[in-house]
Amino acid sequence: MDDPSIADLHARLHPAENGRFWIRDEDTVSGTWVNYEPVTSDGTILQHGDIIHLGRISLCITYSDVNFIPKLKVINLEETQL
Repeated sequence: MDDPSIADLHARLHPAENGRFWIRDEDTVSGTWVNYEPVTSDGTILQHGDIIHLGRISLCITYSDVNFIPKLKVINLEETQL
């Protein structure tokens, strides 16, 4: 994403054992937030419908099947009308 409020390496997504994903901030100035709560150094498991904030950018996490959870889809809320 080309936005000055986001660091070159702002956060990382990692697969979790249960087929979900977790996110970890990479020690950025503005931090990484999930549902308006700061992501801890241990990271945060992402649930279906979670809102991630990276700088001024908001992303919505949706899993293709909220019960099975194999695929992750990230939607840039600034580019989508809800």
